Amino acid sequence: MKFKKYSKLKNAFKVVSEQKKETELELNYIESIVFELENSTCLEDVQDIFEEISENNVFKEKLNSKNKKSKSTKKKKSASFSPILYEIDGYKIFVGRNNKENDWLTLSFANKNDIWFHTKDIHGSHVILKNDKPLNDDILIKCAQIAAKHSKASQSSNVPVDYCLVQFVKKPNGAKPGMVIFTNNKTLNVNPI
Repeated sequence: MKFKKYSKLKNAFKVVSEQKKETELELNYIESIVFELENSTCLEDVQDIFEEISENNVFKEKLNSKNKKSKSTKKKKSASFSPILYEIDGYKIFVGRNNKENDWLTLSFANKNDIWFHTKDIHGSHVILKNDKPLNDDILIKCAQIAAKHSKASQSSNVPVDYCLVQFVKKPNGAKPGMVIFTNNKTLNVNPI
């Protein structure tokens, strides 16, 4: 009898642990959407975010019940991305404006030898430094400062920013937009510009 109860509790613990992990991932994704909304500067930004969340299962049930008519008449818009562009000391630096643009920028637009930047454990934009000429420490610091500026830590100081070659940035199967994993990274602590 005790063994049966132990087995049930053990199985329940395993199921609850998996549910907790999934819930934490969904919460992290929702927090990234809130960050994007807080930093939206125009109606187009909000529309892009709405398109992203309407494609995501976390929000689908809510949207389907409210927008059944608009879904059937809505035409699919082809994805067009226009990341923020900085040109500093002859280098081109691109910044994603939302999760879908972050994915496109990092996984489609960037070359494997470009440099990817993102604030460490803080919601923010993916930043790509086009690596088409010799790099120096100064441009790496400036890119890290841009990544800190386009993050939830934009009002903080001494913000940790991870960076690595794009070839070391991967998107796990089934991951939400904007979510990636990376290896071979280094970290710079900078103040946002």
